[in-house]
Amino acid sequence: MPANELAAQITAQARITGGKVKGGEPFAVVFAAIGITHREAAFFMDQFRASEAIERTVMFVNRADDPPSSAC
Repeated sequence: MPANELAAQITAQARITGGKVKGGEPFAVVFAAIGITHREAAFFMDQFRASEAIERTVMFVNRADDPPSSAC
């Protein structure tokens, strides 16, 4: 399976028993992608929306055409 499809599938299917982590906080998936194309970013967003994983996913995306950031 191609890497992008595998990452989308893992994110979409990530669950815990009961739907909440210890202490009652809701479960969330943190998804980070660096240097991906606009097409790949759109693919991930579409996959997460279709599987309803978008409701529990935090995304950090740096596309290949985004300017580099500098730390201050």
